[in-house]
Amino acid sequence: MFSIDNDEYLVLEDTILNYKGKASELVVPSVIDGHEVKCIGAGAINDRTDITSIEVSEGIESIGKRGIGGISSLRKLVLPQSLKSIDSYSFDGDSHLGSIMFRVETTRSRYNSILAASYADIDGHRIIDGIPSDITSLSAFNVGLYKLGFGLIKPVAKISRDARRLYIVPESKAFSFSLVGGESGISEEDDLMDKIRGLQAGTYVNPVDNQAEIICDSAMRKGDDLKTGPVLVPVFYESDVDIQSDTVRLMIELRICKAYWITVNKLVCEGASYFTKNYCYCTSDSNCPYISIPSENFYDEQGQQIRDMFLITKLKRKNRFLNMI
Repeated sequence: MFSIDNDEYLVLEDTILNYKGKASELVVPSVIDGHEVKCIGAGAINDRTDITSIEVSEGIESIGKRGIGGISSLRKLVLPQSLKSIDSYSFDGDSHLGSIMFRVETTRSRYNSILAASYADIDGHRIIDGIPSDITSLSAFNVGLYKLGFGLIKPVAKISRDARRLYIVPESKAFSFSLVGGESGISEEDDLMDKIRGLQAGTYVNPVDNQAEIICDSAMRKGDDLKTGPVLVPVFYESDVDIQSDTVRLMIELRICKAYWITVNKLVCEGASYFTKNYCYCTSDSNCPYISIPSENFYDEQGQQIRDMFLITKLKRKNRFLNMI
């Protein structure tokens, strides 16, 4: 039985059992002391406060349970295309991990397909409509994180084209892109005004999912806190893509974000039209792809927020009555 026990790693056969080193920016090798390793074992890199980034080298094929877990200082994680399996609790406790990056080498035709299934945002990212299923490492990651309750952007795109604009919030910095093409970088205020005009003209219809509405309504009547959870947003920079003949190399990043869009409802009070908006969040539940949370604000036909407390009270009362019907 082959083993290595040096100042940095404890290895048994082809598995790293423990990382003992002190690097804050860790590159996990696939060859240690001339010996090939293929697995980061369960709990191998665990419960550390000094590691800020980890890059897993090409050749590593699996990550075990909490293999890279409990690292509260971890901000950046780069995973190889050779990765085939990731345990569902591999990154449990990595509370500050905002994104995970994957090295990808593919063909020009496949890259063109990925490019066609993406949208541009205001920061120069290409946001992919779902994780490319034929890329092994991304597929492994997808399976692992679904067990932890993460959602993906792709189910949102399938709800309704009428949802139109989706907003992504990574940490505290917001950026947006158009869900079905068109303008990028449009503000929520502009979106609200467009939907008010659409309701007035009869050209905008809110996306409807009866199961989602029933679940949302039931939870709100019980006073339950609606948990919206994080979503995974696959992005890459087109300017960083390396194209050599028929070989394309790129880095696809999964950002851990919160995604939402707004829907707008019309209320008529004493002959005048007013509007209120709901915040819709995607979920990882296929039976309830999103939940809708009403805001407490009301707007006039010009999109200006109503400030008259007496009028707000009447609008709230009418809105509650309509939601109960």
